[in-house]
Amino acid sequence: EGEKALSQHPPRGQHQPCGCRFDEKIFSDLISFLPDICVRRTNLSMTTTAAPRNVKAKKRRKERETPWYKVLAGAVILVALAVGVYFMPSDKHLAVRELIRTYGGYMYTTDTTLDGKPSVAASRFVPANTAIAFVPVELALNYNHTDAAALRLELHQAVQFKQIDLWNAAVLSLIAERRNTSSFYKAWLNSLPKEFPFSYLFTKEQKKVLKGTPAEPFFSMHDRYIDQITTAGRTLDFFVNYPDPEYDSGISLDEAAWAVGAGIHMMWGDSFVPGPLDQMRFHWDPDKCVEPMMKPQAFGGTLGYVLVSPRDINKGEHLFQFKGRLSSGESLALLGYVLRDNPLVMTSRLDLPQDTVTDKKTWAQILTQVSECKPDDLLKIPFHDAEQLVPEKNLKCITLLMLNHTQLSADHQARDAITFFDVWPRVADLAHPDWLTTERELYESMQEKCRYGLAAVLDVNPDVVQTLEKQTDSISQDAVFVRRQLLSVLERCQGFFQTRIDMLPKPRAVPPSPSPVAEAPSVVEESREGPAAVS
Repeated sequence: EGEKALSQHPPRGQHQPCGCRFDEKIFSDLISFLPDICVRRTNLSMTTTAAPRNVKAKKRRKERETPWYKVLAGAVILVALAVGVYFMPSDKHLAVRELIRTYGGYMYTTDTTLDGKPSVAASRFVPANTAIAFVPVELALNYNHTDAAALRLELHQAVQFKQIDLWNAAVLSLIAERRNTSSFYKAWLNSLPKEFPFSYLFTKEQKKVLKGTPAEPFFSMHDRYIDQITTAGRTLDFFVNYPDPEYDSGISLDEAAWAVGAGIHMMWGDSFVPGPLDQMRFHWDPDKCVEPMMKPQAFGGTLGYVLVSPRDINKGEHLFQFKGRLSSGESLALLGYVLRDNPLVMTSRLDLPQDTVTDKKTWAQILTQVSECKPDDLLKIPFHDAEQLVPEKNLKCITLLMLNHTQLSADHQARDAITFFDVWPRVADLAHPDWLTTERELYESMQEKCRYGLAAVLDVNPDVVQTLEKQTDSISQDAVFVRRQLLSVLERCQGFFQTRIDMLPKPRAVPPSPSPVAEAPSVVEESREGPAAVS
């Protein structure tokens, strides 16, 4: 019966939607818990066909048999253990990718992908906005979850005394788990890209060629992040005294760059959410992905993250976790390369820095005090409901929130505004003149930035560019390609924003209100008598 139950168990990756994993090995171990006496009693009942007449034989058989209540108790214990194993959270000896609970068999694990690493693919067609998997919170990785107890204590103290922030603490714990060959997260870590090439690979001369381009602020940002991680590696005893001879004291630039890249792509809040990820260079379409919901959700009595498909996913597509649409400049800084056919030239949906989020929360509180906007008007906005237009009040409030005129000059605010204008409905009835004026002014300012960026790229010393083009190493060639790509982007972006201006809907015609002059001719006649009457 146990073998029959195992043979009827659904294939891996297609577990029932109870959110639990049925482990064959544990079940087979439970089978062995059956008392030998139960087996003996079963054999006796099969071989004995008639009751013996000899009283002593009856007594001997009675002594050999187990009372029925003991057999029943053993069966109850077995069932309870089996049910407990079925519904209990899986232990940490199993691979993380095996613990991602699928809702309806939408995903399956592949042994290899285009780059030879394990991944997760869609087992059938998945419609957009479908909840396809559930990742329990206990699987998320932050500094409190790392297996290195000494590092946990150090990170806790560093965070408590504000020596490092939670983001850096989570990145440092990720490095520790990557070094740990027996890590619970090893299968998930093996499915990630092996490296995230960053700006530190470029020389000063190569960075000079890119100065003034959209990539420059991202280079600075990542240089700062990497410096924070390497500095922490020199101050934390765990990394200074790490016993593995494969690693030197502290954290190398390669390790820091890899961890920062993983942190930007896969962190949610202050934790890493283990999810399927594939190399973007092999699967560059940013819509073929899954992304977690904003807040942890409860499923089957367990708190965790829900992975959602943001668009239709075809059967067999490899999935990867997604944290934003990247422009060419951002792709250069985050991934170390630029997509040759990037459909997202200037827009972005990168997460905002923490200080910006704090500023936005403060601005939201001010809005609720000085306007008719309520918290729900800023948070509960049905952007994804195609059948229902975004309410007019929501549009007004979210516009005020995202277009804080005192901070609109900052680049991240401009990107945030463009993102909003990408999603708000182009409905003539909702196209208020003041909103359209704001959007037009934004696009005109972006056109000016494009012109400035193009002039900055062309202003580089031609001798420096020629020297760089003559170099045969891959880094120099990448820099040359990036410069050409950015020139193309900057030359086209002025027309890009002009197209957006041309596509702006016409504001609705406001019917003229009844003129008070026409309704009160006597007042007009009196006003002609002198300034006092007018006053």
